[in-house]
Amino acid sequence: MGSSYSNIHVKSKPASDVTDALKLIPAMLPAFVVENSNDWFSIFPEEVDYGTFRKLCKELSAETNSSCIGISVHDSDVLQYVICEKGKIVDEYNSWPEYFEDG
Repeated sequence: MGSSYSNIHVKSKPASDVTDALKLIPAMLPAFVVENSNDWFSIFPEEVDYGTFRKLCKELSAETNSSCIGISVHDSDVLQYVICEKGKIVDEYNSWPEYFEDG
């Protein structure tokens, strides 16, 4: 069994927009939030379900009305990223789409 983690990066100003948005998305909490340079914030959720990862990125982007990129690795086997702009997915990638399908 390998490593699994998710992180989401959002461009927003002010910081309260990010913290307020996170409160509206309970599936994202608990999370560690770091303010980076140029109004970017990195969010490290404690646990994000693989099936809802895309939805969470879209919701955070919509709630902050900004750009968002989410990166997820599952069991060191599957890489997924989602890029959103104002609540809409503009690009995404999944290295192994069939990984979670039955059969």
